[in-house]
Amino acid sequence: MTNASGINITSGVLQVSLADPDRVVVDEQSQSFSIGSSQSILLNIPLTFPSLKFGTYSLTLTQSDETRHGRPAAVAIPNQDTFSIRLDKTSYKIGETADVTISLTATRENSGRKAS
Repeated sequence: MTNASGINITSGVLQVSLADPDRVVVDEQSQSFSIGSSQSILLNIPLTFPSLKFGTYSLTLTQSDETRHGRPAAVAIPNQDTFSIRLDKTSYKIGETADVTISLTATRENSGRKAS
């Protein structure tokens, strides 16, 4: 977090909320902070992910301080799977047994930031 406001912040709060693909809030945390003018800080806010569901999670961040109450910003976190199928050869005769390998991979990637 970087303070580009030109004034010192002595009573800031960063609120973080994590919602699952069904829009149920699964974790919520807040962290107080202070930061000088033109300074940067790193806030470590651990969140708990329960058993993962396929779909898109939403991470919402809201920063407030003595000068203003910020607007929420949301980051979409997709949790999806990809799979690939591999056969042991390119063609088969009638009655032959195919050796099939299926790979299933769960992927999570950050799709970017959107304001809410």
